[in-house]
Order: sequence, then C-alpha cells, then structure tokens
Amino acid sequence: MQASGLVTMPVGDAMAGPATPCQAFEFTVMAKPGARLSFATMFGQSNDRFYTPSPNGIALFGADGKPVPAM
Repeated sequence: MQASGLVTMPVGDAMAGPATPCQAFEFTVMAKPGARLSFATMFGQSNDRFYTPSPNGIALFGADGKPVPAM
C-alpha cells in the first residue's frame, strides 16, 4: 500500500505555518520490511528550491529486516 499526506503544523504550534529555526515537523510512518520513505520539502521564501531524498527513497529497515531507529 502506498499513501501520501501533508504536514503543515510545526510541533507545538496551534496553526499551520513554516517551521522556523529550532522548530520541526513530525509524523508517524507505519511500514513493512522493504518499504522506503520519499518526501519533498521546499527551502526558503521562494518556490524554486525543493529538496528530496534519492529516487529510491530512505530505507526504513536494515538488511536484517529490523526497523532503522528514529532520529
């Protein structure tokens, strides 16, 4: 199963908005071994710089099949 979503409210804020310095967005992922995470985020006050992981996404499980620890 694939799913997508949108995170718009920084941790601790009451309204949606940008994450300013020292703030973060958090979300929970439920996955099975072999699943990978992909995302895109915009940097700056313009719409011309987007950052994403590699085309293969981020491995959520190690070669042993165990979940990769959260950062």
